[in-house]
Amino acid sequence: MEENQTKLSPHALTALREKLHQAKEQYEALREQTRVAQKELEEAVTSALQQKTEKSKAAKELAENKKKIDALLDWVTSVGSSGGQLLTNLPGMEQLSRASL
Repeated sequence: MEENQTKLSPHALTALREKLHQAKEQYEALREQTRVAQKELEEAVTSALQQKTEKSKAAKELAENKKKIDALLDWVTSVGSSGGQLLTNLPGMEQLSRASL
């Protein structure tokens, strides 16, 4: 632009400078929009990863609780069918029954 400014009329040169100024403003506005969009995307990804981690943890806890419930149901079933030895058949309870003796 500088090498050709002598060939342009003052009016055309002013108009061209104004267009350049507007283009720079639009560029900066687009950069800001891009920065904001990138920040929002990073927040969304972080949130999604956190939710996935929490879901995985909840699924693991659910599986562990299911095992405990199944073991307890098996124990209740065995107590019902054997009619005795309440504490010694429950997993982990044999230690408690020995400690109380």
